[in-house]
Amino acid sequence: MEIIELEATLNSLTSELVKTVEIIQTIKSENLSVSSKESASQATLAYILDKAAELGFKIKNVTQGVGYIQYGEGAESDDYIGIFGNVGTNVETVNHVTNSLPTFTDNTSAMITNLFALYALKKLKITFDVPVRIVVTMDQDGEFEHIKDYLRLEVVPLFGWTPTSTWSVTYPTYQHAKIRIQSKNSKESTNYLDTETIREILELNMRNHKNLEKNMPIYGINITKIYEAKDHMNVEFSYPETINSSDLKSFVEINMLGNQVDTFHPMPQHVVASMHSHYIEPLTKSYAQVTGERIEPRKSDVLTYASLIQNTVSFGPRLIQCSGHSDTKDTRELLRRNMEIYTRSLLMLSGIVEST
Repeated sequence: MEIIELEATLNSLTSELVKTVEIIQTIKSENLSVSSKESASQATLAYILDKAAELGFKIKNVTQGVGYIQYGEGAESDDYIGIFGNVGTNVETVNHVTNSLPTFTDNTSAMITNLFALYALKKLKITFDVPVRIVVTMDQDGEFEHIKDYLRLEVVPLFGWTPTSTWSVTYPTYQHAKIRIQSKNSKESTNYLDTETIREILELNMRNHKNLEKNMPIYGINITKIYEAKDHMNVEFSYPETINSSDLKSFVEINMLGNQVDTFHPMPQHVVASMHSHYIEPLTKSYAQVTGERIEPRKSDVLTYASLIQNTVSFGPRLIQCSGHSDTKDTRELLRRNMEIYTRSLLMLSGIVEST
């Protein structure tokens, strides 16, 4: 594909991208004025999914608080490239003097920009060996309820990203593990505890987990998935790399009442294990191609969707701007630039991603 063709396609979509972002900000503002943040978030999620359907994408409401947009179909595996973000409303400022729209501190603008980046590739008839999925939740900043619902019901991606703050790729220092829980007294049940009870016990006790050397609480242990088998339950969770896995295993065993942890398996993030991953390089390279500046990937211990979801990094800013209100021309140029970075990233990934 010629670069000139890509540039022309992106130029043709820019006006619609800007208009869509403006409409969503208006939807949020109007719903906030008459109702609650939840209503604004619900209206935003519904509009984004409807807009994606209008553009010809497959959409699915996974739960009331999370849905996804998909381009392409998988072959024999469940692999996909995932882009994850929240539209839970956290309103920052409302400028009543200029009547400008409030600034929202969520991923809305970034997720719409990713949607139009994917739409550009759809128009150019670029295909992938695995589907590309944009997952949108109603979570507010610092909340993970709806993304955890998604992870309970869907598999993790082959590779993915979530917009956070900057264009440098950041990969999490969080580790992932899976434990198998089975009753000490019976091989046919887990002491009659259902998944939600197991979740409550684990989350309550994990919040009280302490660093054994400093006797200080360690935060950031998050259960991402629980699923039942015939005679046991499997639990997947993420935790900071500062926690010793053997200490965590012992802690979980002690606090599982009459149940026991039969196995404790680390789940390495094999595709984002280092900045040299061949999945990460296309993201870094695409930013350099568009801006002329290369920013090397780095580690981050900030708790984001990338900390919870295996094989996922943080990539790209969440906001059009960090604060205040920019000129309409500046906003248009910034959205156009960001759309090109995401489009080039997906385009390069289309050539290397293969189904497992």
